[in-house]
Amino acid sequence: MKKEDKINEIQFAINEGLICNIFFKNCEYYLNLIPINIIGNYILFYNEYDFLINGFSIRKLSDIKKIKTKDDLCNKILKKEVTLPIYPKIDLNNWKTIFTSLKILNENIIIEKESLNKKDCMFWIGSVEKIGKNHVFFRHFDANGMWEEEPYKIYFKDITSISIKTRYSEIFSKYLDLALE
Repeated sequence: MKKEDKINEIQFAINEGLICNIFFKNCEYYLNLIPINIIGNYILFYNEYDFLINGFSIRKLSDIKKIKTKDDLCNKILKKEVTLPIYPKIDLNNWKTIFTSLKILNENIIIEKESLNKKDCMFWIGSVEKIGKNHVFFRHFDANGMWEEEPYKIYFKDITSISIKTRYSEIFSKYLDLALE
């Protein structure tokens, strides 16, 4: 799919408030996403699954393989059943401005490196600590709620997705103090 076609399809979905089935080059299946804003190569989405909004994600236009805008019954049901939450103000100009905005939010987020090769996939959950020229220092906590001693250095080129305000990150973050008991 050509870049111009991707942009036009996303802009149409933004204007009409439509769900899109989006296939990414690093995933085997499509995701249901509702585009909110696009600037350059970066898009802010509502994450939709079975008529529920599960936070927001930021993804790259260049990672999109195919988009199918859904103007069907599912979209009509979603509009009747769900009030879309106010989305966070994020400067989508580049990774540096994105992470600066996320640091200001002061919330735990999820960063992923997705790949068709499962051995290359990475998942980090935690907070933005410091932003470099081509990387972010990210304080991660593990599945037991224990914070890593040193932050991870995650290169922007490796990031395929950032998730914000998801049920997983918000509920897990709420109970991190249980790890200390």
